Amino acid sequence: SYSYDLPLELQFQGLGIEPTLSASTDSGLSVSTTLVIETGAPGDTTAFTAEEFSFRYDRDEVSVWAGRFNPQFGAAWDQDVGVFDASASAYELTQQFGIGGSLALGFGWLSNTQLAVNAFGDQRGLSYAATVETQATRSLTLRTGVQAGLEGTGLLLGASGTIAAGEKSLAPIVEVARVDTLLVLSSGLSVAGNGLRYALMHSNTVAGSRAHSQTQITATWTL
Repeated sequence: SYSYDLPLELQFQGLGIEPTLSASTDSGLSVSTTLVIETGAPGDTTAFTAEEFSFRYDRDEVSVWAGRFNPQFGAAWDQDVGVFDASASAYELTQQFGIGGSLALGFGWLSNTQLAVNAFGDQRGLSYAATVETQATRSLTLRTGVQAGLEGTGLLLGASGTIAAGEKSLAPIVEVARVDTLLVLSSGLSVAGNGLRYALMHSNTVAGSRAHSQTQITATWTL
């Protein structure tokens, strides 16, 4: 079988398209890729990259994956477009090769809980991540996690959730990231439904002697 997802994001500085393609077999093996096409201001060139390309295997309560993929946790930067200036590379961990896995816990009060870990080859400070996802109720899912570097140069703490409300879902998020001299506090709320997603994000950023804050609204349409 195969599937595709085509989100379309409009920004003041241009247009972003991120098609995701995937294919799977009955044995539990699947492959997926995410392409990123971005156009900037008039006169700028169009950027095209294969941001993700990974293999995944699912068997009962265990899943493993490997390839080039983004971490499932610590991705507030993806909703805060442009807020990090030239410091983005210190916090945005994308287009990196790594391995990961998850285990669904099926006993007692942990029966709706999943533990996931990732390890990346990038050693800039946020190379290892662990997350816990719990379905507290039928309409409420909670996620907490920590992401850190092997040499202790970076640390990220965060929490997010998904609240189902009819045909729409609400997703609050809070993250604190510290990498070298960069400190970022992000919080926001996104609303998704009927192929549309709106996100309101606010960030306070301190990079060395520079500090600034930004509030941003983005809209994404998925075909």
